[in-house]
Amino acid sequence: MHELPLDVRSVALIAFMILATFLGAGRAGAATVTVTNSATITIPGLGDSGIASPFPSTISVSGVSGVTDVDVILHGLSHTYPLDLDIALEGPLGQKVILMDERGNASSDWLNNTVTFSDGGIQLSPGSSTTPGADGTYAPSGLVNCPLLACTGGGSLLSVYNGLDPTGTWKLSIYDDQQDDAGSIANGWSLQFTSAVTVVPLPPAALLFACGLLGLIAIARRQQPH
Repeated sequence: MHELPLDVRSVALIAFMILATFLGAGRAGAATVTVTNSATITIPGLGDSGIASPFPSTISVSGVSGVTDVDVILHGLSHTYPLDLDIALEGPLGQKVILMDERGNASSDWLNNTVTFSDGGIQLSPGSSTTPGADGTYAPSGLVNCPLLACTGGGSLLSVYNGLDPTGTWKLSIYDDQQDDAGSIANGWSLQFTSAVTVVPLPPAALLFACGLLGLIAIARRQQPH
């Protein structure tokens, strides 16, 4: 049994690669990109109310496109009275979402929790009717009475960012509206982007070309002496 000449084998490899590309083409999927600022955010201490430090905390985003979903993750959220917290997100194009405003109660503190805000999360009700205080995924609350300029015009849906260019600086603004409790976000926060990914189908001419190459290879193989 004789092996195919090197040039014939090379053509076979090229043809196979073209066909493999065609067979894998046209499939849609999703890619997730997470960008993090891990610096601690300090929420005013006992006896103080006011803005957190830093204010705002920022994340710079680049190289992301085709956004279909945006989530916000707080890493290590602690606070002894969640109802006091106002948390707002602002995208690089100015759209604002109020993640938390008048939510929680005195009996269920946040204690180094990982808290995700997503449109599909649990909807927290205001005041003592809810008990946030555990790791989980929650829906943004929308604006209730946050006095910050950073909250003005803020909505309740992170989908406001879908389809927009996320390149630029994102801002997380946190305000404690009472004096008696304290907190922090020990390990900072993340933006998690989901982007649509579609492989472009191979043109029909390329498919015919690959099939023709394979046909020629089959003929050449049959003509090889045994």
